Amino acid sequence: MKGTLSEAELFTLRTRLYEGWWNKARKGRRVFPLPTGYALGPDGRWEFDPDVQVRERLGHVFELFRREGIARRVVRDLKSLTRIIPPI
Repeated sequence: MKGTLSEAELFTLRTRLYEGWWNKARKGRRVFPLPTGYALGPDGRWEFDPDVQVRERLGHVFELFRREGIARRVVRDLKSLTRIIPPI
């Protein structure tokens, strides 16, 4: 009997959390973190990150992807670079 009540309670909690998530979304109050490489500007709009290192490294990753065409190869190339050049 205890196990059945626990399952019912977990189901109720999950349902309430899920509904709360959707209510926030309906009201426009659901907030997502910005993707890497972007920052909020003074007017609240998305802008490229002001940090030059972040922009350069993201540009390098996208250039590798344009050249290789496969994400797995990009990861392999980045791993080989970390053996040569330690991350900052």
